[in-house]
Amino acid sequence: MPAENHTTLTPDTPVRYLKGVGPKTAERFEKLGIVTLADLLCHYPRRYIDFTKPYSIAEAPTDVECVVRAEVFAKPGGRILPGGRRMERITAGDDVSSLEITWFNNPYAAQKLQLGQEYYFQGIVTGGMLRRQMVNPQVRTAEQIKASPFEAVYPQTEGLTSNAIAKCVRQLLPHAELLPDPLPPEMLAKYRLLSKADAVRAIHCPATEEQAYAARRRLIYEELLVLQLGIGRMKNRGAAATGAPMQLADPSLFWASLPFSPTGAQRRAVSEILADMAGETSMNRLLQGDVGSGKTLVAAAAIWACIRAGYQAALLAPTEILAAQHAEGLNRMLAPFGMRVALLTGGMKAAARRTTLAAIRNDEADLVVGTHAILSEGVEFARLGLAVIDEQHRFGVRQRGMLAEKAANPHLLVMSATPIPRTLGLLMFGDLDISVLDELPPGRTPVKTYAITVIRNHLIDCCRKQTSWRKYISEQSLDDPDAGLPTPFCTDHAHFSGVDTGAVLTSCKKHYRGVAKLGVDALVLKTKGFDCKDIAALYHTSSNNVGAWISRAAKKLRSDPDFLDAFDIAC
Repeated sequence: MPAENHTTLTPDTPVRYLKGVGPKTAERFEKLGIVTLADLLCHYPRRYIDFTKPYSIAEAPTDVECVVRAEVFAKPGGRILPGGRRMERITAGDDVSSLEITWFNNPYAAQKLQLGQEYYFQGIVTGGMLRRQMVNPQVRTAEQIKASPFEAVYPQTEGLTSNAIAKCVRQLLPHAELLPDPLPPEMLAKYRLLSKADAVRAIHCPATEEQAYAARRRLIYEELLVLQLGIGRMKNRGAAATGAPMQLADPSLFWASLPFSPTGAQRRAVSEILADMAGETSMNRLLQGDVGSGKTLVAAAAIWACIRAGYQAALLAPTEILAAQHAEGLNRMLAPFGMRVALLTGGMKAAARRTTLAAIRNDEADLVVGTHAILSEGVEFARLGLAVIDEQHRFGVRQRGMLAEKAANPHLLVMSATPIPRTLGLLMFGDLDISVLDELPPGRTPVKTYAITVIRNHLIDCCRKQTSWRKYISEQSLDDPDAGLPTPFCTDHAHFSGVDTGAVLTSCKKHYRGVAKLGVDALVLKTKGFDCKDIAALYHTSSNNVGAWISRAAKKLRSDPDFLDAFDIAC
Protein backbone atom coordinates (compact mmCIF):
# COMPACT_ATOMS: atom_id res chain seq x y z
CA MET A 1 0.00 0.00 0.00
CA PRO A 2 2.34 2.82 -1.09
CA ALA A 3 1.71 6.40 -0.09
CA GLU A 4 1.50 7.43 -3.75
CA ASN A 5 -1.77 5.54 -4.09
CA HIS A 6 -3.89 8.34 -2.67
CA THR A 7 -7.15 6.40 -2.80
CA THR A 8 -5.92 3.85 -0.32
CA LEU A 9 -5.00 6.33 2.40
CA THR A 10 -7.31 6.68 5.40
CA PRO A 11 -6.78 8.17 8.87
CA ASP A 12 -6.49 4.62 10.22
CA THR A 13 -3.87 3.50 7.70
CA PRO A 14 -0.87 2.19 9.68
CA VAL A 15 2.12 4.51 9.57
CA ARG A 16 4.33 1.64 8.39
CA TYR A 17 2.82 1.99 4.90
CA LEU A 18 4.41 5.40 4.45
CA LYS A 19 7.31 5.53 2.02
CA GLY A 20 10.57 5.05 3.90
CA VAL A 21 8.93 3.67 7.07
CA GLY A 22 9.84 0.07 7.70
CA PRO A 23 8.91 -2.27 10.56
CA LYS A 24 11.69 -0.99 12.85
CA THR A 25 10.82 2.66 12.24
CA ALA A 26 7.15 1.84 12.82
CA GLU A 27 8.08 0.36 16.21
CA ARG A 28 9.91 3.56 17.10
CA PHE A 29 6.90 5.61 16.04
CA GLU A 30 4.75 3.45 18.29
CA LYS A 31 6.91 4.45 21.27
CA LEU A 32 5.67 8.00 20.63
CA GLY A 33 2.06 6.83 20.44
CA ILE A 34 2.03 7.11 16.63
CA VAL A 35 0.37 4.09 15.05
CA THR A 36 -1.76 5.53 12.22
CA LEU A 37 -1.44 8.35 9.69
CA ALA A 38 -3.86 10.40 11.78
CA ASP A 39 -1.55 9.99 14.79
CA LEU A 40 1.38 11.24 12.72
CA LEU A 41 -0.48 14.29 11.42
CA CYS A 42 -1.50 15.11 14.99
CA HIS A 43 2.07 14.77 16.32
CA TYR A 44 2.60 18.51 16.55
CA PRO A 45 5.96 20.30 16.91
CA ARG A 46 7.04 21.38 20.36
CA ARG A 47 8.93 24.38 18.98
CA TYR A 48 10.39 25.93 15.82
CA ILE A 49 13.81 27.01 14.64
CA ASP A 50 13.39 30.47 13.12
CA PHE A 51 15.80 30.94 10.20
CA THR A 52 14.38 34.38 9.39
CA LYS A 53 16.26 36.09 12.23
CA PRO A 54 19.92 35.05 11.92
CA TYR A 55 22.73 36.49 14.03
CA SER A 56 26.01 37.86 12.85
CA ILE A 57 28.97 35.85 14.12
CA ALA A 58 30.02 38.48 16.65
CA GLU A 59 26.48 38.96 18.02
CA ALA A 60 25.60 35.26 18.25
CA PRO A 61 24.97 34.20 21.89
CA THR A 62 27.22 31.46 23.23
CA ASP A 63 26.14 28.07 24.58
CA VAL A 64 22.58 28.39 23.27
CA GLU A 65 21.01 27.22 20.04
CA CYS A 66 20.91 29.96 17.40
CA VAL A 67 21.14 30.64 13.65
CA VAL A 68 24.21 32.35 12.19
CA ARG A 69 24.52 33.71 8.65
CA ALA A 70 28.05 33.49 7.22
CA GLU A 71 29.99 33.00 4.00
CA VAL A 72 32.29 30.00 3.46
CA PHE A 73 35.88 31.35 3.37
CA ALA A 74 38.02 28.21 3.41
CA LYS A 75 37.78 24.40 3.37
CA PRO A 76 41.00 23.06 4.96
CA GLY A 77 39.83 19.47 4.59
CA GLY A 78 39.41 16.67 7.08
CA ARG A 79 41.61 14.47 9.17
CA ILE A 80 41.40 11.23 11.12
CA LEU A 81 41.28 11.56 14.90
CA PRO A 82 42.53 9.00 17.43
CA GLY A 83 39.93 6.27 17.71
CA GLY A 84 39.09 6.37 14.00
CA ARG A 85 36.70 9.32 13.97
CA ARG A 86 36.91 11.62 10.97
CA MET A 87 36.72 15.39 11.45
CA GLU A 88 35.74 17.79 8.69
CA ARG A 89 36.31 21.52 9.08
CA ILE A 90 35.52 24.73 7.24
CA THR A 91 35.96 28.41 8.03
CA ALA A 92 33.06 30.80 7.50
CA GLY A 93 32.83 34.49 8.20
CA ASP A 94 31.21 37.85 7.64
CA ASP A 95 32.49 41.42 7.51
CA VAL A 96 33.59 41.38 11.15
CA SER A 97 34.33 37.88 12.49
CA SER A 98 35.09 34.31 11.48
CA LEU A 99 33.56 31.05 12.60
CA GLU A 100 35.24 27.64 12.64
CA ILE A 101 32.72 24.91 11.84
CA THR A 102 33.42 21.24 12.52
CA TRP A 103 31.62 18.01 11.64
CA PHE A 104 32.44 14.56 12.98
CA ASN A 105 31.97 11.46 10.83
CA ASN A 106 30.03 13.45 8.23
CA PRO A 107 32.32 14.21 5.27
CA TYR A 108 29.45 15.14 2.95
CA ALA A 109 28.33 18.06 5.12
CA ALA A 110 31.48 20.03 4.28
CA GLN A 111 31.91 18.77 0.74
CA LYS A 112 28.55 20.06 -0.47
CA LEU A 113 29.31 23.65 0.66
CA GLN A 114 30.73 26.03 -1.95
CA LEU A 115 33.45 28.61 -1.35
CA GLY A 116 32.15 32.16 -1.46
CA GLN A 117 28.55 31.03 -0.92
CA GLU A 118 26.50 32.37 1.99
CA TYR A 119 24.73 29.85 4.24
CA TYR A 120 22.65 29.76 7.40
CA PHE A 121 24.20 27.61 10.16
CA GLN A 122 22.00 26.42 13.03
CA GLY A 123 23.70 25.08 16.16
CA ILE A 124 25.49 26.18 19.33
CA VAL A 125 28.26 28.77 19.18
CA THR A 126 31.15 28.29 21.64
CA GLY A 127 34.41 30.07 22.36
CA GLY A 128 35.27 33.73 22.86
CA MET A 129 35.28 36.75 20.59
CA LEU A 130 38.70 35.88 19.09
CA ARG A 131 37.80 32.31 18.16
CA ARG A 132 34.21 31.23 17.71
CA GLN A 133 33.25 27.63 16.92
CA MET A 134 30.22 25.58 15.98
CA VAL A 135 30.03 21.78 15.95
CA ASN A 136 27.74 19.69 13.72
CA PRO A 137 25.38 22.50 12.67
CA GLN A 138 22.44 22.16 10.33
CA VAL A 139 22.95 24.11 7.12
CA ARG A 140 20.36 25.92 5.00
CA THR A 141 20.60 28.02 1.86
CA ALA A 142 18.71 31.24 1.26
CA GLU A 143 16.45 29.43 -1.22
CA GLN A 144 15.60 26.73 1.32
CA ILE A 145 14.75 29.33 3.94
CA LYS A 146 12.57 31.23 1.52
CA ALA A 147 10.60 28.03 0.88
CA SER A 148 10.48 26.98 4.55
CA PRO A 149 11.51 29.74 7.00
CA PHE A 150 10.60 27.76 10.13
CA GLU A 151 11.86 24.28 10.92
CA ALA A 152 9.65 22.22 13.21
CA VAL A 153 11.25 20.41 16.14
CA TYR A 154 9.25 17.34 17.21
CA PRO A 155 9.15 15.21 20.35
CA GLN A 156 11.39 12.29 19.50
CA THR A 157 12.63 8.97 20.81
CA GLU A 158 15.75 6.85 20.54
CA GLY A 159 16.46 5.95 16.93
CA LEU A 160 13.92 8.42 15.57
CA THR A 161 15.14 11.99 15.20
CA SER A 162 13.12 15.14 14.73
CA ASN A 163 14.38 15.42 11.15
CA ALA A 164 13.20 11.89 10.36
CA ILE A 165 9.77 12.66 11.80
CA ALA A 166 9.60 15.91 9.83
CA LYS A 167 10.41 14.07 6.60
CA CYS A 168 7.51 11.66 7.15
CA VAL A 169 5.14 14.48 8.11
CA ARG A 170 5.97 16.51 4.99
CA GLN A 171 5.24 13.44 2.89
CA LEU A 172 1.80 13.25 4.44
CA LEU A 173 0.83 16.96 4.52
CA PRO A 174 -0.70 16.99 1.00
CA HIS A 175 -3.23 14.53 2.42
CA ALA A 176 -4.17 16.56 5.52
CA GLU A 177 -7.82 16.42 4.44
CA LEU A 178 -7.73 12.82 5.65
CA LEU A 179 -8.41 14.19 9.13
CA PRO A 180 -12.10 14.81 9.76
CA ASP A 181 -12.98 18.34 10.84
CA PRO A 182 -15.22 18.20 13.94
CA LEU A 183 -16.06 21.92 13.70
CA PRO A 184 -18.91 23.00 11.40
CA PRO A 185 -18.32 25.79 8.85
CA GLU A 186 -20.58 28.15 10.83
CA MET A 187 -18.33 27.86 13.89
CA LEU A 188 -15.19 28.35 11.81
CA ALA A 189 -16.63 31.54 10.35
CA LYS A 190 -17.96 32.84 13.66
CA TYR A 191 -14.66 32.50 15.51
CA ARG A 192 -12.38 33.11 12.49
CA LEU A 193 -10.76 29.70 12.74
CA LEU A 194 -8.76 27.78 10.15
CA SER A 195 -10.07 24.53 8.78
CA LYS A 196 -8.59 21.37 10.27
CA ALA A 197 -6.50 20.61 7.18
CA ASP A 198 -5.15 24.17 6.90
CA ALA A 199 -4.37 24.25 10.62
CA VAL A 200 -2.47 20.96 10.44
CA ARG A 201 -0.43 22.15 7.45
CA ALA A 202 0.33 25.47 9.14
CA ILE A 203 1.31 23.96 12.48
CA HIS A 204 3.85 21.69 10.80
CA CYS A 205 5.16 24.12 8.16
CA PRO A 206 4.24 27.72 9.03
CA ALA A 207 5.29 30.45 6.61
CA THR A 208 5.06 33.19 9.26
CA GLU A 209 4.71 33.51 13.02
CA GLU A 210 1.17 34.72 12.49
CA GLN A 211 0.31 31.57 10.57
CA ALA A 212 1.73 29.37 13.36
CA TYR A 213 -0.31 31.34 15.92
CA ALA A 214 -3.51 30.93 13.88
CA ALA A 215 -2.89 27.17 13.63
CA ARG A 216 -2.27 26.80 17.37
CA ARG A 217 -5.36 28.87 18.12
CA ARG A 218 -7.55 26.62 15.99
CA LEU A 219 -6.14 23.37 17.37
CA ILE A 220 -6.31 24.56 20.98
CA TYR A 221 -9.93 25.62 20.49
CA GLU A 222 -10.79 22.19 19.09
CA GLU A 223 -8.98 20.38 21.90
CA LEU A 224 -10.77 22.36 24.60
CA LEU A 225 -14.13 21.97 22.87
CA VAL A 226 -13.75 18.21 22.52
CA LEU A 227 -12.61 18.02 26.14
CA GLN A 228 -15.66 19.92 27.33
CA LEU A 229 -17.99 17.79 25.21
CA GLY A 230 -16.39 14.63 26.58
CA ILE A 231 -16.67 15.95 30.10
CA GLY A 232 -20.32 16.82 29.44
CA ARG A 233 -21.03 13.26 28.29
CA MET A 234 -19.27 11.90 31.33
CA LYS A 235 -21.27 14.19 33.58
CA ASN A 236 -24.52 13.11 32.01
CA ARG A 237 -23.58 9.47 32.43
CA GLY A 238 -22.66 10.11 36.03
CA ALA A 239 -25.99 11.83 36.61
CA ALA A 240 -27.74 8.53 36.10
CA ALA A 241 -28.88 6.56 39.09
CA THR A 242 -25.90 5.11 40.88
CA GLY A 243 -25.21 1.41 40.68
CA ALA A 244 -23.83 1.48 44.22
CA PRO A 245 -26.48 2.93 46.56
CA MET A 246 -25.17 3.50 50.08
CA GLN A 247 -26.31 4.81 53.41
CA LEU A 248 -24.60 7.90 54.77
CA ALA A 249 -21.56 6.60 56.65
CA ASP A 250 -20.20 7.94 59.93
CA PRO A 251 -16.40 8.27 59.59
CA SER A 252 -15.77 8.58 63.35
CA LEU A 253 -14.77 4.91 63.62
CA PHE A 254 -12.20 5.37 60.84
CA TRP A 255 -10.82 8.57 62.40
CA ALA A 256 -10.48 6.82 65.74
CA SER A 257 -8.28 4.10 64.19
CA LEU A 258 -5.62 6.60 63.10
CA PRO A 259 -2.54 7.40 65.22
CA PHE A 260 -3.00 11.10 64.43
CA SER A 261 -5.84 13.56 64.03
CA PRO A 262 -7.01 14.60 60.57
CA THR A 263 -7.11 18.27 59.64
CA GLY A 264 -10.28 20.27 59.40
CA ALA A 265 -9.95 20.33 55.61
CA GLN A 266 -9.69 16.54 55.51
CA ARG A 267 -12.79 16.13 57.69
CA ARG A 268 -14.71 18.59 55.53
CA ALA A 269 -13.69 16.84 52.29
CA VAL A 270 -14.64 13.42 53.65
CA SER A 271 -18.05 14.72 54.72
CA GLU A 272 -18.67 16.08 51.21
CA ILE A 273 -17.59 12.80 49.60
CA LEU A 274 -19.66 10.59 51.89
CA ALA A 275 -22.71 12.80 51.28
CA ASP A 276 -22.24 12.36 47.53
CA MET A 277 -21.88 8.59 47.89
CA ALA A 278 -25.14 8.47 49.83
CA GLY A 279 -26.99 10.31 47.05
CA GLU A 280 -29.20 8.86 44.35
CA THR A 281 -26.77 9.67 41.52
CA SER A 282 -23.14 8.65 41.07
CA MET A 283 -20.50 10.88 42.63
CA ASN A 284 -18.15 12.79 40.33
CA ARG A 285 -15.78 14.76 42.56
CA LEU A 286 -12.32 16.28 42.21
CA LEU A 287 -10.17 16.33 45.35
CA GLN A 288 -7.53 19.01 44.90
CA GLY A 289 -4.70 19.83 47.30
CA ASP A 290 -0.99 20.51 47.40
CA VAL A 291 1.49 17.71 47.95
CA GLY A 292 1.44 16.79 51.62
CA SER A 293 -2.10 18.01 52.27
CA GLY A 294 -3.36 14.45 52.89
CA LYS A 295 -5.41 13.52 49.81
CA THR A 296 -4.63 9.83 50.21
CA LEU A 297 -6.08 9.84 53.72
CA VAL A 298 -9.32 11.36 52.40
CA ALA A 299 -9.44 8.71 49.67
CA ALA A 300 -8.82 6.01 52.30
CA ALA A 301 -11.84 7.21 54.28
CA ALA A 302 -14.02 7.07 51.15
CA ILE A 303 -12.71 3.59 50.31
CA TRP A 304 -13.38 2.46 53.88
CA ALA A 305 -16.98 3.66 53.65
CA CYS A 306 -17.45 1.96 50.28
CA ILE A 307 -16.17 -1.41 51.51
CA ARG A 308 -18.25 -1.13 54.71
CA ALA A 309 -21.29 -0.71 52.46
CA GLY A 310 -20.52 -4.07 50.78
CA TYR A 311 -18.80 -2.87 47.60
CA GLN A 312 -15.34 -3.08 46.10
CA ALA A 313 -13.12 -0.08 45.43
CA ALA A 314 -10.35 0.57 42.89
CA LEU A 315 -7.50 3.10 42.95
CA LEU A 316 -5.68 3.94 39.70
CA ALA A 317 -2.13 5.35 39.95
CA PRO A 318 0.09 6.48 37.04
CA THR A 319 3.23 4.46 37.90
CA GLU A 320 4.00 1.10 39.47
CA ILE A 321 6.11 2.68 42.19
CA LEU A 322 3.31 5.00 43.22
CA ALA A 323 0.78 2.17 43.05
CA ALA A 324 2.93 0.04 45.36
CA GLN A 325 3.24 2.95 47.80
CA HIS A 326 -0.51 3.44 47.84
CA ALA A 327 -1.15 -0.28 48.32
CA GLU A 328 1.24 -0.41 51.28
CA GLY A 329 -0.14 2.72 52.95
CA LEU A 330 -3.79 1.86 52.41
CA ASN A 331 -3.28 -1.68 53.65
CA ARG A 332 -1.94 -0.30 56.94
CA MET A 333 -5.09 1.79 57.38
CA LEU A 334 -7.66 -0.77 56.20
CA ALA A 335 -6.22 -4.04 57.53
CA PRO A 336 -7.42 -3.36 61.14
CA PHE A 337 -10.98 -3.50 59.75
CA GLY A 338 -10.36 -6.82 58.00
CA MET A 339 -10.35 -5.23 54.56
CA ARG A 340 -8.23 -6.90 51.88
CA VAL A 341 -5.99 -4.90 49.53
CA ALA A 342 -4.71 -6.28 46.19
CA LEU A 343 -2.03 -4.81 43.92
CA LEU A 344 -2.38 -5.14 40.12
CA THR A 345 0.36 -3.84 37.79
CA GLY A 346 1.61 -4.58 34.31
CA GLY A 347 4.93 -5.89 35.65
CA MET A 348 3.39 -8.74 37.65
CA LYS A 349 4.27 -12.34 36.81
CA ALA A 350 1.58 -14.33 35.05
CA ALA A 351 0.81 -16.60 38.02
CA ALA A 352 0.45 -13.70 40.45
CA ARG A 353 -1.72 -11.83 37.96
CA ARG A 354 -4.08 -14.81 37.53
CA THR A 355 -4.41 -15.13 41.31
CA THR A 356 -5.16 -11.42 41.68
CA LEU A 357 -7.70 -11.40 38.84
CA ALA A 358 -9.50 -14.35 40.41
CA ALA A 359 -9.60 -12.57 43.78
CA ILE A 360 -11.10 -9.46 42.16
CA ARG A 361 -13.66 -11.48 40.22
CA ASN A 362 -14.68 -13.55 43.26
CA ASP A 363 -15.02 -10.56 45.61
CA GLU A 364 -12.00 -11.70 47.64
CA ALA A 365 -10.25 -8.33 47.18
CA ASP A 366 -11.99 -5.35 48.73
CA LEU A 367 -9.62 -2.73 47.29
CA VAL A 368 -7.63 -3.05 44.05
CA VAL A 369 -4.69 -0.67 43.69
CA GLY A 370 -2.95 -0.61 40.32
CA THR A 371 -1.78 1.11 37.18
CA HIS A 372 -3.32 1.09 33.70
CA ALA A 373 -3.44 -2.70 34.14
CA ILE A 374 -6.76 -2.19 35.96
CA LEU A 375 -8.25 -0.90 32.69
CA SER A 376 -7.19 -3.95 30.65
CA GLU A 377 -9.46 -6.73 29.46
CA GLY A 378 -9.92 -9.58 31.89
CA VAL A 379 -10.24 -7.37 34.97
CA GLU A 380 -13.75 -8.06 36.23
CA PHE A 381 -15.04 -6.66 39.50
CA ALA A 382 -17.68 -8.45 41.47
CA ARG A 383 -19.24 -5.26 42.90
CA LEU A 384 -17.27 -2.10 42.07
CA GLY A 385 -18.73 0.80 44.01
CA LEU A 386 -15.96 3.44 44.02
CA ALA A 387 -13.21 4.31 41.54
CA VAL A 388 -10.39 6.61 42.72
CA ILE A 389 -7.93 8.12 40.23
CA ASP A 390 -4.72 9.59 41.64
CA GLU A 391 -2.92 12.41 39.79
CA GLN A 392 -5.86 12.84 37.44
CA HIS A 393 -3.91 15.21 35.16
CA ARG A 394 -1.90 12.14 34.05
CA PHE A 395 -5.07 10.45 32.72
CA GLY A 396 -7.53 11.52 30.07
CA VAL A 397 -11.30 11.44 29.98
CA ARG A 398 -11.16 8.13 28.10
CA GLN A 399 -9.19 6.39 30.87
CA ARG A 400 -11.54 7.74 33.48
CA GLY A 401 -14.48 6.47 31.46
CA MET A 402 -12.90 3.03 31.02
CA LEU A 403 -12.54 2.65 34.77
CA ALA A 404 -16.10 3.81 35.34
CA GLU A 405 -17.31 1.21 32.82
CA LYS A 406 -16.01 -1.63 35.02
CA ALA A 407 -19.34 -1.42 36.83
CA ALA A 408 -22.78 0.14 36.53
CA ASN A 409 -22.28 3.83 37.38
CA PRO A 410 -19.80 3.55 40.27
CA HIS A 411 -18.85 6.60 42.27
CA LEU A 412 -15.81 8.45 40.92
CA LEU A 413 -13.20 10.39 42.91
CA VAL A 414 -10.25 11.98 41.09
CA MET A 415 -7.31 13.54 42.93
CA SER A 416 -4.82 16.16 41.82
CA ALA A 417 -1.71 17.49 43.55
CA THR A 418 -1.28 20.07 40.82
CA PRO A 419 -2.33 23.45 42.20
CA ILE A 420 -5.01 24.98 40.01
CA PRO A 421 -6.88 28.29 40.43
CA ARG A 422 -10.53 28.01 41.18
CA THR A 423 -11.48 29.46 37.81
CA LEU A 424 -9.28 26.99 35.92
CA GLY A 425 -10.74 24.19 38.00
CA LEU A 426 -14.26 25.19 36.97
CA LEU A 427 -13.16 25.31 33.33
CA MET A 428 -11.28 22.00 33.14
CA PHE A 429 -13.34 20.01 35.58
CA GLY A 430 -16.77 21.49 35.06
CA ASP A 431 -18.22 18.03 35.35
CA LEU A 432 -16.85 17.55 38.83
CA ASP A 433 -17.76 18.84 42.22
CA ILE A 434 -14.58 20.15 43.82
CA SER A 435 -13.24 19.57 47.32
CA VAL A 436 -10.12 21.55 48.24
CA LEU A 437 -7.59 20.65 50.95
CA ASP A 438 -6.38 24.10 51.89
CA GLU A 439 -4.31 23.27 54.98
CA LEU A 440 -1.39 21.00 55.85
CA PRO A 441 -1.21 18.62 58.80
CA PRO A 442 0.48 20.14 61.85
CA GLY A 443 4.27 20.02 61.81
CA ARG A 444 4.49 19.34 58.11
CA THR A 445 7.18 21.73 56.83
CA PRO A 446 8.59 22.03 53.34
CA VAL A 447 12.13 20.81 52.76
CA LYS A 448 14.40 21.39 49.78
CA THR A 449 14.77 18.25 47.71
CA TYR A 450 17.55 17.70 45.24
CA ALA A 451 15.76 14.94 43.38
CA ILE A 452 13.92 17.50 41.26
CA THR A 453 17.25 19.00 40.25
CA VAL A 454 18.45 15.55 39.23
CA ILE A 455 15.40 15.29 36.98
CA ARG A 456 16.09 18.69 35.47
CA ASN A 457 19.63 17.64 34.72
CA HIS A 458 18.25 14.49 33.11
CA LEU A 459 16.47 16.66 30.56
CA ILE A 460 19.71 18.47 29.83
CA ASP A 461 21.40 15.10 29.41
CA CYS A 462 18.73 14.05 26.90
CA CYS A 463 19.52 17.11 24.81
CA ARG A 464 23.22 16.35 25.10
CA LYS A 465 22.75 12.82 23.75
CA GLN A 466 20.93 14.09 20.67
CA THR A 467 24.03 15.87 19.36
CA SER A 468 27.68 15.11 18.85
CA TRP A 469 28.74 18.33 20.55
CA ARG A 470 27.68 17.07 23.95
CA LYS A 471 31.05 17.86 25.53
CA TYR A 472 30.52 21.55 24.92
CA ILE A 473 27.40 21.74 27.05
CA SER A 474 28.20 22.72 30.59
CA GLU A 475 26.88 20.62 33.41
CA GLN A 476 24.26 22.22 35.63
CA SER A 477 25.21 22.00 39.29
CA LEU A 478 23.25 19.80 41.62
CA ASP A 479 23.84 22.36 44.31
CA ASP A 480 21.41 24.87 42.76
CA PRO A 481 18.58 24.24 45.23
CA ASP A 482 15.48 25.97 43.95
CA ALA A 483 15.52 27.35 40.40
CA GLY A 484 11.82 28.13 40.62
CA LEU A 485 10.82 24.49 40.86
CA PRO A 486 8.03 23.14 43.05
CA THR A 487 9.22 21.84 46.39
CA PRO A 488 7.62 18.68 47.73
CA PHE A 489 7.01 18.02 51.39
CA CYS A 490 8.80 15.35 53.41
CA THR A 491 7.10 14.16 56.60
CA ASP A 492 6.54 11.22 58.83
CA HIS A 493 3.39 10.52 56.81
CA ALA A 494 5.16 10.66 53.44
CA HIS A 495 2.99 7.89 52.04
CA PHE A 496 0.15 10.40 51.94
CA SER A 497 2.07 12.47 49.38
CA GLY A 498 1.62 12.12 45.61
CA VAL A 499 5.22 11.03 45.04
CA ASP A 500 7.39 10.03 47.99
CA THR A 501 10.79 11.14 46.71
CA GLY A 502 12.70 9.37 49.45
CA ALA A 503 10.89 6.09 48.80
CA VAL A 504 11.57 6.33 45.06
CA LEU A 505 15.28 6.88 45.68
CA THR A 506 15.42 4.06 48.21
CA SER A 507 13.72 1.71 45.76
CA CYS A 508 16.23 2.59 43.03
CA LYS A 509 19.15 2.12 45.44
CA LYS A 510 18.56 -1.64 45.54
CA HIS A 511 20.16 -1.97 42.10
CA TYR A 512 23.19 0.26 42.83
CA ARG A 513 26.61 -0.52 44.24
CA GLY A 514 29.57 1.37 45.66
CA VAL A 515 29.77 5.14 45.27
CA ALA A 516 26.45 5.38 43.41
CA LYS A 517 24.68 3.67 46.31
CA LEU A 518 26.30 6.06 48.77
CA GLY A 519 25.18 8.93 46.53
CA VAL A 520 21.55 7.80 46.61
CA ASP A 521 21.77 7.57 50.41
CA ALA A 522 23.06 11.12 50.41
CA LEU A 523 20.20 12.29 48.18
CA VAL A 524 17.69 10.66 50.54
CA LEU A 525 19.26 12.59 53.40
CA LYS A 526 19.07 15.74 51.27
CA THR A 527 15.28 15.28 50.96
CA LYS A 528 15.14 15.24 54.76
CA GLY A 529 16.90 18.57 55.11
CA PHE A 530 20.53 17.51 55.63
CA ASP A 531 23.26 19.45 53.84
CA CYS A 532 26.59 18.09 52.57
CA LYS A 533 28.39 18.99 55.80
CA ASP A 534 25.85 17.09 57.89
CA ILE A 535 26.09 14.05 55.62
CA ALA A 536 29.89 14.20 55.62
CA ALA A 537 29.88 14.17 59.43
CA LEU A 538 27.63 11.10 59.50
CA TYR A 539 29.98 9.19 57.19
CA HIS A 540 33.19 10.61 58.68
CA THR A 541 34.32 11.97 55.34
CA SER A 542 34.65 15.31 53.55
CA SER A 543 31.96 17.41 51.88
CA ASN A 544 33.80 17.04 48.57
CA ASN A 545 33.46 13.26 48.78
CA VAL A 546 29.73 13.59 49.43
CA GLY A 547 29.42 15.83 46.38
CA ALA A 548 31.24 13.22 44.28
CA TRP A 549 28.86 10.51 45.54
CA ILE A 550 25.85 12.61 44.57
CA SER A 551 27.28 13.29 41.11
CA ARG A 552 27.79 9.57 40.52
CA ALA A 553 24.26 8.76 41.73
CA ALA A 554 22.77 11.55 39.61
CA LYS A 555 24.41 10.12 36.50
CA LYS A 556 22.78 6.72 37.12
CA LEU A 557 19.40 8.19 38.08
CA ARG A 558 19.21 10.20 34.87
CA SER A 559 19.13 6.91 32.95
CA ASP A 560 17.13 4.86 35.49
CA PRO A 561 13.68 4.12 34.00
CA ASP A 562 12.11 3.38 37.41
CA PHE A 563 13.24 6.75 38.75
CA LEU A 564 12.10 8.65 35.65
CA ASP A 565 8.74 6.86 35.45
CA ALA A 566 7.97 7.85 39.04
CA PHE A 567 8.07 11.49 37.98
CA ASP A 568 6.75 10.93 34.45
CA ILE A 569 9.94 12.31 32.88
CA ALA A 570 10.34 11.60 29.19
CA CYS A 571 12.37 13.08 26.41
